[in-house]
Amino acid sequence: LSLRAGDVRKQTQYRPGECFSFDGKQPPRQLVVDVFEKVGSAQVSVSDLAAQGGSNLVELQGRDGSIVLDMQAKVHGDAEVRKPRVSRHQAAMDAQAYLEAHSVQHVLQGMVHELLTSRPSDPFSFMMGYIQASGSSGDSQPVTQEQRPSAEDDDMEDMLPDWSMMAGKGDAEYPGFPSDGSQPLPDLSTHFNVLAKVLMEQPELYERLKDLHTQYGTTVAHCVKPGIDNKGHKILRTLGLMAADESCYSIFAPLFRAVMDQWHDIILQDVALSKPSEAEARLPVDPQGKVVMSVQVLCSRNIRGVRMPPSAEKEDRSDAERLLVNALMSVQDDLLEAGDYHPLRGSHSYAPKPRGMSLEMEQELKVAGHLLQEPQSGLHLSGGLGRHWPQARGVFTNGKGLVAWINQADHLRLAYQRQDAEVWQALESTLRVEQGLNNYLKARGYQFSFTDAVGYVTFCPANVGSAVQASARLLLPRLAMEEAKLKALCRQLGLYPSRRRELSDTGERKPVWEVTVAKHMEMSAEDIAAALAYGCRRLVEEELRESDEGAFTEVATTVAEPPAQPTPPAEAAQALTEFPRDVCPEQMPEVNERHSLAAEVFRQDPSIYTRLKDLRTPLDVSFASCVKTCFDHWGYRMIKSVGAVAGDEASYDTFAELFDGIVRLRHPGSDGGHRSDVDFSKMLEIPADIAGGRVAFARCRVSRNLRGQRFLPGVRSADERRAVESQVVQILSSMEGILQGEYLPLHGSDSYPARPGGMSDTEEARLHEAGLLFEEPDAPVLVSSGYAMDWPDARGVFVDHDQNIALYINELDHVRVNAVDKSSASRPKAMFERVFRVLNAMEANLDSLGSGFAQNPRLGYLGSDPALLGSCMIASVAIQIPLLSMKPEFRTLCQQLKLQAQVFPCQEFGVQPGVWEVQNSIRLGSTEVEQVNAVIEACCALLDLEVRLERGQSDDLTQTMNLDLGVTKGAPAAPVGGVPGTGDEEYPGFPADQCPSEMPDLSRHNNVMAEILMNDPSIYQQLKELRTPLEVSFARCIKPGVDTAGHSFFKMLGASAGDEYCYDLFGRLFEPIVARRQQQHPNLALAGPVEAENVVSVQVSLERNLSTLRFTPAMSLEERWKVEEILCSALAELPEDFAGEYFRLRGNQPSSGSRLPELTDVQEAELSAEKWLFEAPDAPWILSTGRARHWPKARGVFLSKSKEVAAWINDENHLRLIVRRAADLKAAVELLYRAEEALSSSLAKQGHHFARSERLGFLTSCPSDLGAAFRAKLRSALPLLGSEIGFSKVTRALGVQAKRVRHSEGHWDVSLSSSLVLDASERCTAQVNLLLFAIHQLSDMERRLSSGEQLDLVAEAERLAR
Repeated sequence: LSLRAGDVRKQTQYRPGECFSFDGKQPPRQLVVDVFEKVGSAQVSVSDLAAQGGSNLVELQGRDGSIVLDMQAKVHGDAEVRKPRVSRHQAAMDAQAYLEAHSVQHVLQGMVHELLTSRPSDPFSFMMGYIQASGSSGDSQPVTQEQRPSAEDDDMEDMLPDWSMMAGKGDAEYPGFPSDGSQPLPDLSTHFNVLAKVLMEQPELYERLKDLHTQYGTTVAHCVKPGIDNKGHKILRTLGLMAADESCYSIFAPLFRAVMDQWHDIILQDVALSKPSEAEARLPVDPQGKVVMSVQVLCSRNIRGVRMPPSAEKEDRSDAERLLVNALMSVQDDLLEAGDYHPLRGSHSYAPKPRGMSLEMEQELKVAGHLLQEPQSGLHLSGGLGRHWPQARGVFTNGKGLVAWINQADHLRLAYQRQDAEVWQALESTLRVEQGLNNYLKARGYQFSFTDAVGYVTFCPANVGSAVQASARLLLPRLAMEEAKLKALCRQLGLYPSRRRELSDTGERKPVWEVTVAKHMEMSAEDIAAALAYGCRRLVEEELRESDEGAFTEVATTVAEPPAQPTPPAEAAQALTEFPRDVCPEQMPEVNERHSLAAEVFRQDPSIYTRLKDLRTPLDVSFASCVKTCFDHWGYRMIKSVGAVAGDEASYDTFAELFDGIVRLRHPGSDGGHRSDVDFSKMLEIPADIAGGRVAFARCRVSRNLRGQRFLPGVRSADERRAVESQVVQILSSMEGILQGEYLPLHGSDSYPARPGGMSDTEEARLHEAGLLFEEPDAPVLVSSGYAMDWPDARGVFVDHDQNIALYINELDHVRVNAVDKSSASRPKAMFERVFRVLNAMEANLDSLGSGFAQNPRLGYLGSDPALLGSCMIASVAIQIPLLSMKPEFRTLCQQLKLQAQVFPCQEFGVQPGVWEVQNSIRLGSTEVEQVNAVIEACCALLDLEVRLERGQSDDLTQTMNLDLGVTKGAPAAPVGGVPGTGDEEYPGFPADQCPSEMPDLSRHNNVMAEILMNDPSIYQQLKELRTPLEVSFARCIKPGVDTAGHSFFKMLGASAGDEYCYDLFGRLFEPIVARRQQQHPNLALAGPVEAENVVSVQVSLERNLSTLRFTPAMSLEERWKVEEILCSALAELPEDFAGEYFRLRGNQPSSGSRLPELTDVQEAELSAEKWLFEAPDAPWILSTGRARHWPKARGVFLSKSKEVAAWINDENHLRLIVRRAADLKAAVELLYRAEEALSSSLAKQGHHFARSERLGFLTSCPSDLGAAFRAKLRSALPLLGSEIGFSKVTRALGVQAKRVRHSEGHWDVSLSSSLVLDASERCTAQVNLLLFAIHQLSDMERRLSSGEQLDLVAEAERLAR
């Protein structure tokens, strides 16, 4: 689409909503609009055109024949020279070094200060003159030791800014909310800090305290000013409250306590509370001395009787400075010997140094990180921490690791750092010095401020208590390779991690991290030291852990290596020589000290190098390019990278001696070749009740390379990469109905004609925020392998319009499909199916072009990284298992489950303790379905164990699971031993026989039962000891809702009935439940049969229970056998139309004398394939009801000879009667009720009937099925309507739910949203009418869409709702 205004033309590939911008003082009077269609395209090398000179004929294939272009190109001599590639980090460090070397920041700060002070009429001339004067005085030149002026130089004094004129740094308070309380509180609804939250919840707190004053005249307005002046951020919440003096904690105690409590709760949500035992805390932290570089303990103190820094006047600051400096100079302690005090430059309060410290000392302290920094944030300035800057502030140090800051945020901040891992010695030394200072003050009538209520008083309420903080610096090259996981692990240990800016001798950033104890409010100093010692020891163990399948094992070329690598001295010279990319040296470089899988293969048989070094693949990929990364990097003993890449698909055959050895090491047990299966009807789901709100997200990443093309490490020119980009984008753009989106080349790429220059800055920011953008590879392993050549040319992202699937082009493979499901009810099956639908469609398009994906029968799909072969898929689900993951057996359990479980921060939850990403560790030798099922089953198993641990069970976890994960299941096998709730015992948790005297805490439960009892606890007290005539207790009925908390988005009932009398005896509970779930359907006329072309099949069913017998949740085994015998006898008496055979489930031991046949293997497979078999329950809320007890005894399936009528015995209820027919719902319903009448007549002859009441209809164990106890499901063909965005709105308006039928294009299962209808007929008339009405409406919309009519489904939904 092109728009032209005058001589200016703007054009782009057409996209709905595209915006065209034209500059100019006046809007154009007219626009010329053109729509162009591409008739042909070709990629032409500019360098080739320029080299050939003159006229060149370029031929391209057009739509109607060949198109010939006469082209010429000339490269001018003044063309811009491409700058050498510099990493982002190195560029930032170079810029910082340049600015500091030329004092640019200092000059600019002084210039802005002077500009705002004098406010000249011509600011630009003033600025130019200031800079020229600064330059002529030599200030802009690098300052050497000889050139630096002394501290007494008056010119140096003049160069200091006039802080008195800066907001919050002079005598006046920071502008904003007045600290005298003269104004009311503003609207705090847009504030994001804890103070605002408290004041909005309890506005009376401020009103009650606003007129009070401390002994120093401080008001509560002064304390809340920082939180009112600074709104904060919804992600990074601040406290918003500070103590202006020590009396604030008592005078304004209600407000401080409320804010501190909320803050503590917020911290608890973010990090774990680390309280190791004394024995654990006293163990050596880093016995080998390889990881912990230093530890530091810091304590904050204020002097009683002297105003604290937020409210201090100049005299108060000077008094505190004088007292503390005298104490530091006088106390006899080894750590204080030969120390000196250095007031800030510009401070006149310290007589021995009236102008403050020298410039040399300032630079020295700055380099050491000990300089007291000028406050810049509005939060600190608003709190008064910058007033009178820099008067009476300074630093005491003596070079022995102890530093004392005076009048920063508190009167004293004392820090002691040791260059080892001795946390306890650092704490003892710090507290020893602190006690010596306090004793000195006491001798002169002062002491550090301490109260019984809060402990040591500090300006920040989050630091009160011991007012001690502890931190450590650690060298973590291994853990730092996956930064997000390191951070999450630290939070589990109760630590806050931060990356330090420390450089190696070569200028590269070292993997040094600082960890700080997160929770220190109201903790003793010993507890804080214990938390640091324990946490650091765990990090050291993890860093030094040898690689195994259960912990951080996957480190291939797709993972960044740490920047600094150790070089063995004997090989230092050789390490300087880069391994060539095209031709191997005659002699193989030394491999004994190299740590990679390729190096291990070479060590086992060095002759492999000799045999392969001169070979090349048919696409001319050299052996040197494949092994270059092995010899360019030494690697790490604890983390072995692969050490080789494939340059094309033939590399795995031509260089098979090497790659087969790597495959054996990386994919053990895969000798049988690879099998592929993407039939996702075989794939499992995580049941919602098992997930229980613990699934954070699911994601799938699948890599593919094109057949007949070099892989990225083997690419010789940019043209090859561009050819891949062009072909892939062309295919993706044509996949309408499967994938609809747009291709966005990386910013700076000129390879895609439709988007020269690549994506815009706005698009780049949007993709980065959505997590759909890949970064330039800067890890040495990746760069050496060739992945970064010509970056970012011919790289980009194809993103669908919903932004839930993205395809990376030319990242590490030709194509990588990424899909993430972050929904609260994550459905991995749907996500995985869509990924493979996209891949299957791509492969079909490639096949039509004579191409395809690179693969072979032995290794499956081929990736450039030998770690990604077979399925080339990483399937993962993030689940929350905080208790299980802390168990020592957890790693072993992960190995048993054949998976990798790695700690991971969940964006949806925020970083929370115990969130682990579970992913398949096996990719070669098993099918895609098996790999996904392995992950799903592993998640279910881990979540089940987590639930057990929550209930206090502490079995040997490694013995509780005996699973063959990933095997596609047709029918349920024998029950898994040890699954609670399936044996003779009740499901563990709330007692089923007798209620406790006090109602359990249900405040965190999300189900209807809990809500009812919380609203009226008298119900529990009245019903807790009652029993029905069949001895069913109230405890039995509410046990499911007490054991299973539920989810806020999917509210379950939380109650089940143990017999027909429960609904009357426990009516105070069940009546409001029934009222909540009863569906009021409109009075609609019964429509005729549904057209066959709209409805593919119909299934209807009835739930029934026998009267005078307990329902399945409360039954004994004898009662189950009795029900089975009664119903089987009645089924055997059915008329010929319904005659059939009953089969006991496998493993169902019959009662004595019973001759009922058991399912054979063949029968079980047939029933399972036809979906006539019901499975063992495994959801906790079902197991908790009791209906799975004695499984599979006394359970079975009756199937008629016509295979239209079936009966399930002792599943959810005593009986489920099922009818399946093709197309006609009315006919199916009529057949269902004829079968029920025949069965009722047969039962009546035995003296039995179905349980029912006049008020509630037929009685079922689940209150949702009362009334007709009828369910119906229609499978409908809605290919057009089902693909529309507003389809779900229409179904909700119709009162139905639609579920897509997998692997059946355009088919949907439509059923009622609620089955509970208490109508007088009990013959499901209302449900049938509504379902037929819904199907007619949906079929009509499908017809209208197929005729070409445009429908507004939102408007249709509103019409139907009315």
